[in-house]
Amino acid sequence: MCSCVRSSRALSPVLRPARLLPQTGYRLAGRGLWTSPPCLAVGGDSTLLPLPSQARVVICGGGIVGSSVAFHLAKLGWTDIVLLEQGRLGAGTTRLCAGIVSVAKPISIECQMANYSNGLYKGLEEETGVKT
Repeated sequence: MCSCVRSSRALSPVLRPARLLPQTGYRLAGRGLWTSPPCLAVGGDSTLLPLPSQARVVICGGGIVGSSVAFHLAKLGWTDIVLLEQGRLGAGTTRLCAGIVSVAKPISIECQMANYSNGLYKGLEEETGVKT
């Protein structure tokens, strides 16, 4: 578990997890999205890594939603994005994210999201350089 306290404009770390993967200094295509090096992404040993004193966006949780938010903000040109994850990115699941989205009406928002996601997943490895 990671906890940060906001005081004025800086983030002061109160408790840092034993594994804090995204804050390593690696960036995707020069954007403000931080990611872990390959050795940590596959479960290698890690140590506590320093958090920046401030960030424009702090996302807690590197599951499908947190990772997607960080990815899309970076695509929009946002910088200073910090993604906090206590384990491996995308390795955990919650009871709310494990469902399958099905489509009852072809014009529903769920259908549009499913179509967008399918297109995104097809080009994700090429765009990010991260094997999917």
